[in-house]
Amino acid sequence: MEQHFSSQDREEDKAVPQRVQLLCAAAAFQTAQGRAERDRGARNEIFARAAGLLTQARALDHRELAPFLGSAQLALAKVRHTW
Repeated sequence: MEQHFSSQDREEDKAVPQRVQLLCAAAAFQTAQGRAERDRGARNEIFARAAGLLTQARALDHRELAPFLGSAQLALAKVRHTW
């Protein structure tokens, strides 16, 4: 059975990697902000936002590695602030 894709479908497929990269970049920014934050409650909120962005990125394309690397970066940032 042959599938027919509209030009809009093809454009959306091309946009997925860019959206994943954008979400991961935003998560990396949030992670850096969390590292700099000294208030524990604010830091936890910032880290939670970063985790949410990475979850969205993974949902767009589960084969993309960037969200998993971002999650590792976030985990390291959390660990450094628990000492």
